Amino acid sequence: MSFRPRSGEWLILPVYQIFGGEELSAQSPPVQERSSSPFLLLRSEEVERLGLKDGGRVHLEVGGLHMDLPIQSQSDFPRGAAGCSIISRCRRLALPAWGRVMAE
Repeated sequence: MSFRPRSGEWLILPVYQIFGGEELSAQSPPVQERSSSPFLLLRSEEVERLGLKDGGRVHLEVGGLHMDLPIQSQSDFPRGAAGCSIISRCRRLALPAWGRVMAE
């Protein structure tokens, strides 16, 4: 069965980072200096459809968590999916999972 986007929902996928993606090392000051801030990755055309731009903020609801995150866009990211950087609060999520993404 192939992936089918859902209306009003995105399949939230994990986006792993080289620095800060592993729970214990993320607490180390040298790793924290190199870690990126949490973000949500969306397909470029979906960012435009939401009326947003790179760096704009969205509200993500997934797995009982509510987060406000900056957007990063990528032209070849799958339509109907969003990538949550696996650092900070996103680490607690059981991904992939369906969630909602809303403009702030």
